[in-house]
Amino acid sequence: MKPNKNVSSGVRYLDNIIGGFQIGDNVVWQVEPGTFDDLFYLSFIKVSLRDKKKVIFVSFNSSPKTVLQKLGGCSNNRNVTLLDCFTSGKGEKSGIFLNFYKSDYKKYKCKIIHVKEPADVPKFIELLNRIEESYPKGTRYIFDSITGIQDLWGESEQAMKLFTHQCPRLYELQTIAHWILEKDAHSEKFRAQLNHITQVVINLSADNGICNLTVVKAENRLTSNISKPQQYEIVNSKIQFVAQKKETLNIGSNLRHIREERDISQAELAKKIGVTPSTISQVESNLISLSLPALVKLAKTLNIPIGYLLSEIDNSPSQFIFRKDDRVPATAVDISKKEIIRESLVPDSLIKDIKMYIVNILPGISVDRHFFLHRGEEIGFLISGILELTLKEKKYIIKEGDIVHLRLDIPSGWKNPTDKMASILWILKS
Repeated sequence: MKPNKNVSSGVRYLDNIIGGFQIGDNVVWQVEPGTFDDLFYLSFIKVSLRDKKKVIFVSFNSSPKTVLQKLGGCSNNRNVTLLDCFTSGKGEKSGIFLNFYKSDYKKYKCKIIHVKEPADVPKFIELLNRIEESYPKGTRYIFDSITGIQDLWGESEQAMKLFTHQCPRLYELQTIAHWILEKDAHSEKFRAQLNHITQVVINLSADNGICNLTVVKAENRLTSNISKPQQYEIVNSKIQFVAQKKETLNIGSNLRHIREERDISQAELAKKIGVTPSTISQVESNLISLSLPALVKLAKTLNIPIGYLLSEIDNSPSQFIFRKDDRVPATAVDISKKEIIRESLVPDSLIKDIKMYIVNILPGISVDRHFFLHRGEEIGFLISGILELTLKEKKYIIKEGDIVHLRLDIPSGWKNPTDKMASILWILKS
């Protein structure tokens, strides 16, 4: 399976604005009541089953009967597994829910696993690890409620521990996992921690019956749709996005910009296309519009594509100097800032498919993992210090000026054996 392969979300409009999901994505859905979040993950389940992928649905918030009703026809697909953490969790082993396992469960062809002790955090994580390892790579996961997990386990720290443990594991299993979070039930700090670790964050909000989807984060994508609300509605149990009103074309400003750049007066341009100087003045002020034939003639006269007149021109100079003080710290997953300090050198969107970091490893520090979750080519240049790299159970000494080039292999450990900080320039290529 190729890294960063695009996979449909099951919702065409969402695919269009972020380019679909990518293998390794953990997708956090921050939802409000009345946003029909189940229709989004159901769409993803359907497209996953269409692609012959196995799906594991981990339910903390709803009874198995309720989940299976939501799944509809998918509940009779043998590639679906329901991990029921509700019945013996929030359901408190009530006979109402336990009765399901007497006969009702036989109606469904999907596999149903009753988790007997979901409140026991170590046992649950151990069970989940065993299931993950027994299923093929590429299996898709739906965690129906981070909020339900927190409610059962009693502490947000435990829910965060599960996420920080599972996020890199699921990434390595080359899967895509959806995590549903009830936005108002968690602190801003908790959501910020989650957003930092995960690859994709999507917010679903509802105000006076109007639903909006906002992509908060989409790692490794070049998109202009981050933080732009996209309105949608539900018609016959299907998600339909409302077409956004386009801004009025600013042909006048574009024409003035091009004319002044060419050092052509309004009178000269008017003469060339057979109109009065007053007409050009009014067009540039957006007081009147030219007919299509007149626009075509104008574009030919200026020797430009007609689309140049219709597009938005950015007259501001692009940034070409990035100051040291403006660097953004990026904390490595499961690694303390007291061990390794990462700084992003330039905005992620500046260079297509490439990210650049300075990684500082403090004196005497040893970590048993790589400092990036990344699938793709990586290049490192040791600026200063000495490092010990562990790869495939072998140790290698990296000295100042050496270059590390990784194509597919991922280091299993780094160590700074000296009493001086080591700094390495690290480049990720998607």
